[in-house]
Amino acid sequence: MQTLIKSLLLATALVSCGTGSDSRYRDISQLERPPTLPSNPSSRPSESYAVDDSRIEKRSETVGLGDKVYLTDSSPLQLRIKQPIDKAWYALAQAIKQSNFKINDYNREKRVYYVSSGESSEGFFSFLSSDKKISYVLSMKGSGNETAVMANLAAEQSGASNNQDGVDSSEKQDDNNPEKVLRLLYSILHDDLKLDYNGS
Repeated sequence: MQTLIKSLLLATALVSCGTGSDSRYRDISQLERPPTLPSNPSSRPSESYAVDDSRIEKRSETVGLGDKVYLTDSSPLQLRIKQPIDKAWYALAQAIKQSNFKINDYNREKRVYYVSSGESSEGFFSFLSSDKKISYVLSMKGSGNETAVMANLAAEQSGASNNQDGVDSSEKQDDNNPEKVLRLLYSILHDDLKLDYNGS
């Protein structure tokens, strides 16, 4: 009987401790109410509001650089980008990543990309494949707000383009043509380039 009375007193004490007379914890309607703003600004001319003049530049709705990219008619074909060399470097890297080329190495100081065509299939049966990776050197030269991109076969590929395995050399030269690389990169830069920044 004493344990019943003790437990009843303990329960009553715990319940009384849990309820408080402070009303600010019961009524939360003030917390859920949005602030009241004047509906007519001319009614209170003495109040001034801060004006935010900052602007976020909108991204271009079009994809690609459009008229900022063109190919020259010169004898070694050149790709021209109407951007400073730093932005053109980034845009060219994005175009290479979007193409079927792989960046093997680069030298930012010399403005050179070393790329290879095709995906390397280094699986168990890769020795059966006759696909050879063709390596190119993409070099960039900047002059003001315009950058020129040139493509050449890599040193190890230029010697391999001679007549080998009884294949016609004109056929080999067509496969190893650096102009094809520039034309592909031009089409990506002009129409399909997806940049992570504004690009202007």
